[in-house]
Amino acid sequence: MNAPHKPAPSFAGVSYGEAIERARKLVPVLRSRAAAAEAARTMSEETIADLHASGLIRTMQPRRWGGMEFDYVAYVDFPLELSRGDASAGWNLANLQIHHWMLALYDGRAQEEVWGANPDALIASGIAFPQGSGRKADGGFVVGRAASRLTVTSFPAPAIASQAVPEAKYINSLFSEFRGTTENTGISTMPFSNLVL
Repeated sequence: MNAPHKPAPSFAGVSYGEAIERARKLVPVLRSRAAAAEAARTMSEETIADLHASGLIRTMQPRRWGGMEFDYVAYVDFPLELSRGDASAGWNLANLQIHHWMLALYDGRAQEEVWGANPDALIASGIAFPQGSGRKADGGFVVGRAASRLTVTSFPAPAIASQAVPEAKYINSLFSEFRGTTENTGISTMPFSNLVL
């Protein structure tokens, strides 16, 4: 589902009201799937497909990538609506949604790398606190040392995060670089395939 067989649709013209209505229509469906999702400890493929089809994952993605580019309040409103049916689905949407917003703050080259081939690409996270060290290197940063301690959303390791949202192909992590008594903190986005544990 991270790489749909057909080109990803654009949701750039969807109004806030229409998007909220799409979320409300999913509530009974999510409620009917909630117990199974809890037992499986993951969102179902059907729920992820519904979130993609409705465009709800892309509410905070820039319009130039086919997202809705709603204001930051969408980060609260849409997970709240979905949580009326399944709190876990709402929580997962919030985590996926905020990374579209964060990636929009990055240089256009990073956005192109993640969304260029697939605007539906999902990003997992590990940004609650600095989880590792990083250092400048040619062309970017090397994030390391505590990589085995990376926390992805509320899961203990990226492998488990990818079980919760199997379609996530990228990971965000917050890291620190120490120089003497100075700490510089940064956020990295990288493909899961670049992560070495």
